[in-house]
Amino acid sequence: SSDLSNIVAPYASRLGFVRFNAKQFEADLTERMRRFFENVDRVATNRWRLTAIVGLSLAGWVLQAVALTAAFAALGSNAPFSVLLFVIPLANLAGAAPLPGGLGGIEAAFVTLLVPTTGIEAPVVTAAVLIFRGAIYWMPVVIGGLSVSAFGVRTLR
Repeated sequence: SSDLSNIVAPYASRLGFVRFNAKQFEADLTERMRRFFENVDRVATNRWRLTAIVGLSLAGWVLQAVALTAAFAALGSNAPFSVLLFVIPLANLAGAAPLPGGLGGIEAAFVTLLVPTTGIEAPVVTAAVLIFRGAIYWMPVVIGGLSVSAFGVRTLR
């Protein structure tokens, strides 16, 4: 991992992270990876927990497909549910890109995958994806941010 920090450090400095500390970055990365594998071990060794997590993940996946189906229906289009189930996890992989909230990467991945697989025109797919992402990601972020801000102001009084 020190090789990784040596690779990242020059680019971080160019991007304006003047106080980039390679040793701290390496320590933080090591700690995150330790916690990740610790959590995987915790889940993998408990069948009930693993079953619950897989079940909740599948439920979330299906509910996202339902929401995307509703977005297409709102625009008068009908996208095959099976295609949506296939595309959702693939497009969400774009969230791994180092962009805040995916910042368009996830939306672009959805459009790129849905246009050829559904046969629906790009403007309709784009509109459906924006409605979908607005409803499942951006709206909760805004409502949550406002709620936390209001609660924080009330707590300070």
